[in-house]
Amino acid sequence: MSKLCFPLDCSDLDYALTWVDRLAGHVDIFKVGTELFFASGSPVVQLLHERGQEVFLDLKLHDIPTTMERTAAVLSNVRPEFLTVHVAAGVDAMRRVASAMEETKILGVTVLTSKHGAFRRDVLLMADEAMEAGLSGVVCSGWYSFDVKRRWPEIFVATPGIRPSGCPCDDQAIAMTPSDAALNGSDMLIVGRPIRDAEDPVEMADRIKLEMTLPG
Repeated sequence: MSKLCFPLDCSDLDYALTWVDRLAGHVDIFKVGTELFFASGSPVVQLLHERGQEVFLDLKLHDIPTTMERTAAVLSNVRPEFLTVHVAAGVDAMRRVASAMEETKILGVTVLTSKHGAFRRDVLLMADEAMEAGLSGVVCSGWYSFDVKRRWPEIFVATPGIRPSGCPCDDQAIAMTPSDAALNGSDMLIVGRPIRDAEDPVEMADRIKLEMTLPG
């Protein structure tokens, strides 16, 4: 069954933790992006772990192989459950990160869901590179997860750009409903704004988890 991930898109640690406490038990994973990580540092990961939560560290590493390897060695000390790197960094760089963080699922970012003009073949080629490098999976739109899964059945697919039925797409160029993304094989659905902006965020999170189990 797919997991629901909520992004802590803010720079204030105390504010982020209020969302963790509010949504605990209603979402499965909390995503820490560059904004919160740069503002709070690695303690944010420890604080979420102390609350019994899984952490998706979405830093999208992209640099020369040596720098990425050294960065991964530092990040391995906080042991996030997931970490993102850009597939565009290359197979060598991704392989070094995966070797330095064996206890973490490393996910390769393919094409951002806010970007127009993504092509299926580009995503599949990036998935090939991620698997060649020994990564656990990729981040891609739900529109491509079925093809990625068919090519690599063991791959873990995280999908942003999820919008529940009736919600606006906002800045997502290639959005998809929770039920369709789950049916296409996405293992993790990342949903931020629809939950955060809802009149009742807990009710919305529960609604999305229900949608994830229903046929499209």
